[in-house]
Amino acid sequence: MKNHDPLVQAASPSTCQKIRSASHTSTNQLVFDLISPFVNERKCVLDFGAGLGHMCQRLGELARERGLSPADIVHACEIDTLQFEYGPVSCKAISDDCEIPFPDAFLDAIYSIEVLELTRRHYVFFNEAYRALKPVGILFVTLPNISHMISLLKFFLTVFPLMFSPPSKQMKNAGRICVHIMPLS
Repeated sequence: MKNHDPLVQAASPSTCQKIRSASHTSTNQLVFDLISPFVNERKCVLDFGAGLGHMCQRLGELARERGLSPADIVHACEIDTLQFEYGPVSCKAISDDCEIPFPDAFLDAIYSIEVLELTRRHYVFFNEAYRALKPVGILFVTLPNISHMISLLKFFLTVFPLMFSPPSKQMKNAGRICVHIMPLS
């Protein structure tokens, strides 16, 4: 049955192909290791800023190995839901206001892999995570390492840390966040 909710975008049914990640392999492995215990029949986890769905796919396949439905455990949200590729999980649309589209005390874990540096309202995200997590829920957040020596050198030479560029001058990007804007460490 097709979901007609405009806030939910179901991705293509293809799950055979490995979805690529925008994050470093070691970061992904660490998050996977931390979230894996939450993949069981009594838990709900959210990928906030799911991107293409790389981590959703990894956790969804783990759920299948454990005899569980990925859609019952793994949830996703993203500004551009059309880019989300992992079919077994629907992806809810969000705006750049960082609000989490789930009810109070619904989630057991939320993870956000290198997303907050793209947002203008990261404090709202933390308040929303607190609201949407169950009382014993857990939040995992990763950020680019701007205190790395190469990043510090780039900052010294250009006033922009590594992976943080000047805002786009292209008219097509007017009003859009297209680069890292919040140098959180």
